[in-house]
Amino acid sequence: MMRSTWDHADRAPLRIGLAVVAAGDLLSLVQALWTAAPAPQARGLALIGTNLPALAAVAGLGVLALALFGAGKWQFRSGLVGLIALGLVEESHTAIWGGPKRAYFISGTLLVGWLLGLGCAYAIKARQPLASKEEGRAFAEYLADMGAVGCLVAVYVDAGISKLVASGPAWFLSDNLQSIVLSLRPVEDDSLSGAVAVWVAARPTLAHTLSALGLVMQLTAPLYLFSRRLRLVMGSLFIFFHLCVKMLVHISYSEAIFLGALFTYPWPQIIAWLRHKAPTVELPIPENIKRSALVSGVGPWAVGALAVAALAWSVVTRPAHSAIPQARAIEVMGQQGQTREYPGDIRALLSGLKPGDAVGTFVVGEVWASGQDGIVVVCARKGQRATVQIAPKGRQPFVAPQTSQDYDLFYRQAAEPSPALAQLDVDALLTVLRDRVAQNERVVPRPALFAR
Repeated sequence: MMRSTWDHADRAPLRIGLAVVAAGDLLSLVQALWTAAPAPQARGLALIGTNLPALAAVAGLGVLALALFGAGKWQFRSGLVGLIALGLVEESHTAIWGGPKRAYFISGTLLVGWLLGLGCAYAIKARQPLASKEEGRAFAEYLADMGAVGCLVAVYVDAGISKLVASGPAWFLSDNLQSIVLSLRPVEDDSLSGAVAVWVAARPTLAHTLSALGLVMQLTAPLYLFSRRLRLVMGSLFIFFHLCVKMLVHISYSEAIFLGALFTYPWPQIIAWLRHKAPTVELPIPENIKRSALVSGVGPWAVGALAVAALAWSVVTRPAHSAIPQARAIEVMGQQGQTREYPGDIRALLSGLKPGDAVGTFVVGEVWASGQDGIVVVCARKGQRATVQIAPKGRQPFVAPQTSQDYDLFYRQAAEPSPALAQLDVDALLTVLRDRVAQNERVVPRPALFAR
């Protein structure tokens, strides 16, 4: 059986920490939806986020369920209700904002793994009852721990595979890290982390090395499961990776750092050592589970886990979209009698942007404007197409991922089939165009096209 840094210790802190993070993510998503602009024509899952009583009901039920899960009450049922509530709110957020909040994936992923582990334990105990209730609880939470860290590892492996699928071996020699650093870091950032980021971006060999090491770390993440020592090593690398991302591109995955540290390090032993006391010893993990009980108990849950993984893959790899009809108007741009123009005042707002110009790691293919669609910039990169819409602030009935003083910027998936962009690439593209607009909007008069 696999070994954990939490063996022979009470795993309640793992369960409580996971419940607290999941509840915090749920409330953060609710806050984002609560403050979003009204969307009267929302449909599907977006209805949850635009109906405040329904949103409050789902969030309240989810927080209550996660509180019961953290307290160890009806763990499987309360955890499942909390997971469903978190999933509904996350999908509603995705439907309204046009893309998922990936920083919040980690708590839901570990919660799925924890519940799968509990399910396996319940199935095994039904076939081979254990000596006592306490031994059964320790065994159930041991498998829950294993399920959670298994799903944690799967997140990193999936991230590494997605990079290889998108770029192939060229990822190791690409300028992705430099482009993202220069795109997402404000020019006026004079902080220590800003100085380090610019220093790294100015050294291609170092940037390529860091990017390659990050990919290697993600692909070798399964080593985390092999032994306590490797769990400590790989878990520390996970945390270091996220700290580097925070420093270089100012994107925080605090949930992943917290949960990674919680599940990786032997906190009961560390705390006992600091207090100069012997650690509390729980019942040993049963070693006499029959192979037949293990296979018959785990088998159905393993099939269920594969089904969940396939569903999750289909969800997270689908193109970003919005359930609000107006948000997809850009996909049929110029087909409703709107005249495409590119007058001088709009050209000045974009610093003379024209087809063939580089925008971050993309090249501009088309740029034009209309009274209905606003300014439209179509970019391409290695078979990927991206469309950015720039509209006067508040004119569109949905929330913009990037804004300047007077304008909202939206990313739209290309109407024709095209590989979906990673969220970092989307953010970088929007940031580059936002900076162009922000640089000129104070000195360039409001375009006449938008006054019509």
